[in-house]
Amino acid sequence: MEEILETILLESKKSTFLMDLIKYNDQQLYVQIIQTTHSEYKESTQHRIKINPKLLTDIISVLQTYKMSIEKAKYAPSFLIKNSIPRISDNRFLSETDAQEIQNRY
Repeated sequence: MEEILETILLESKKSTFLMDLIKYNDQQLYVQIIQTTHSEYKESTQHRIKINPKLLTDIISVLQTYKMSIEKAKYAPSFLIKNSIPRISDNRFLSETDAQEIQNRY
């Protein structure tokens, strides 16, 4: 059983995002994002992801990096864009302890 503690709705022309803070029976909190894509030519589609709170900091960091890259790309000549996007040097964002805890859980 899950309980939605808080919901935020973000809307754009073709999509809506419901961002929920959810509490499960085991008292664990998660973030759930539901994207509904609207189209006048076909039925709306819905995608749902549930995010473990231990990953939130890393996900936010990656999204902020991408946002900066997008902002730079808006104002840079196309030949500069390829070299201006920051690269993430380490593919591991979880600490050893967090990674082990997630692995043990599953």
